[in-house]
Amino acid sequence: MNADWKNEVQKKVDQALEQLKKLAPPISISELVEKNNIQLLEVVFDDPNLSGAIKRTEEGFKIFVNAHEPLTRKRFTIAHELGHFFLEDFQTNQEEITRTEDIFFRFPPETPSDKTREVKANYFAACLLMPSFLIKEFWEITRRDLQRMADFFLVSELAMGIRLEELGLWER
Repeated sequence: MNADWKNEVQKKVDQALEQLKKLAPPISISELVEKNNIQLLEVVFDDPNLSGAIKRTEEGFKIFVNAHEPLTRKRFTIAHELGHFFLEDFQTNQEEITRTEDIFFRFPPETPSDKTREVKANYFAACLLMPSFLIKEFWEITRRDLQRMADFFLVSELAMGIRLEELGLWER
């Protein structure tokens, strides 16, 4: 990955956030899914370790999320799959249109390219669900309370801790 990959991902997150009516926690993932004409399906995967996938079908895009996972995990998974959608330009990439039966995920990542895609999609999800400008504002409002932050943003404490650490606001 080049040195600017985080900035590139952040630009795509900013484009996604511009589609939302309200920028306040928790970020409305369902609104973003709807605005991009993506069908969201809760399913039971054959592999219980699988959290989600995005697939292009003849009817459009579908995001599949594991029905057995907690809400916070589902939200991160949906945001991760949206990351693939926005970062890989599936909505405009004509080359991908011919691959109608492919599911765009690899876990565990099979190649360095797959690993890079997954890392970027995870970063996209974190930035989308926990935008830095809102994190900084609510960090002070919550008096630096990790659990309250996670509750406000509807994410796990682990995800919030990682995001706060990345933004230099918290240390484990």
